[in-house]
Amino acid sequence: QGLRGTRSVSPVADQEIAAMRECPGTFRWPAGKAFPPLPAHPGPETLALGKGWGAFLESRGGGKLVKAASTDPSFLDALSSPVSILYFMALSRLSPIPPGTELRLVVLGASRRAEQRVLQDTAYWEEIALAFPRSNVRLWLVGPEMAPGSNRAKAGEQATNFEAVCFRGTLAEVLREYPELGSPQGGEGNRANTGFVVLNGGFGNFEGNSLDLLWSWIEDLASLTELGAPVFFTCANDYADASGELRVMANLLGARFAVLPRENPFSFATTLLDEDATPGDHSRWSRGNALWYSVQGFDANRRSFRPSRERPLGPQKPLLCRCIAQDITDPQGLLLSSPLAWRTEILASPDRPAASHVSPIMMAGETSHRGKKSGDANGSDAVPSPTRGRAAEAKTERGGDRKGEG
Repeated sequence: QGLRGTRSVSPVADQEIAAMRECPGTFRWPAGKAFPPLPAHPGPETLALGKGWGAFLESRGGGKLVKAASTDPSFLDALSSPVSILYFMALSRLSPIPPGTELRLVVLGASRRAEQRVLQDTAYWEEIALAFPRSNVRLWLVGPEMAPGSNRAKAGEQATNFEAVCFRGTLAEVLREYPELGSPQGGEGNRANTGFVVLNGGFGNFEGNSLDLLWSWIEDLASLTELGAPVFFTCANDYADASGELRVMANLLGARFAVLPRENPFSFATTLLDEDATPGDHSRWSRGNALWYSVQGFDANRRSFRPSRERPLGPQKPLLCRCIAQDITDPQGLLLSSPLAWRTEILASPDRPAASHVSPIMMAGETSHRGKKSGDANGSDAVPSPTRGRAAEAKTERGGDRKGEG
């Protein structure tokens, strides 16, 4: 759609980030980067989510917003995750949310340099709440790379029905702190829908000949399938991340897929190319939120992983490695037999069954994009055609790997 840009990664910046045990591949911006404010929201019924960035920007802010994106595509990188979540919900038939219902969204794999900064410096995350004006929206940004001591709520600036919490830790830790997230009801009289999102987790990328990142994720991934809530995943490329995650979810966790991996029309505008990439090379690129898929629940007959409460991880690794290597001969057989549904099943009203609920957001078609998160993105000189960058290199343990950059 003419809104793509690329930036290379600064080696010095990467070394500094790695020294802090954070992932060098995590997308980040210079400290002085300013993000343009969005105009007043036109109302959820006018949003166009079916044709990618161009149609969405036109419906959200007219020609001025389209021009702003053409001038500075990097702000689409900051806007990608909240808009992608709206798109996933609409396409998966998880909206509309009944008035008065609390919508809880838990974003895993978040970092202080990306998702938390967007929350602090912009109102972009509030786009979710603005799309559901008659519901209360609570957002949790969770990850080992969140800023220390940031576990506090942030009220919305534009959306009065929005509240966000930054949490430094893992899924298991946030569930202990907020037990309501692990159950469909948050207390007497409090009806709630809870969904989970994993942004560019990278646990299916095995190019570095190491499974350490997968092992750091595996317990939380198993817990996500056990919760029975909708879970959305984004991937940074198709040739490694998405293909590996499909095997992990299908062969190790027995996940039931609501949506198989597919391209996301609201991916980042910034693309990272390996330094040795050649024209036409389809396995040397990365872009944040390039693809997405969704699961809900699991099939015990396909589940080979056992949580640590049943069996230690170490003795399981040989079997799990063999399962990862197995091909998936019938991906369609992994799909749920019915549309994705909230665990609480409260989308149904007395006079309208849940299956008839259709998103008020227009779904007019889909487009294709490719890519993943890169390094420093100034935005002021992002260009519309790919140039060659340097791939992020070092990987640390879980706290520095959550973005899965290779």
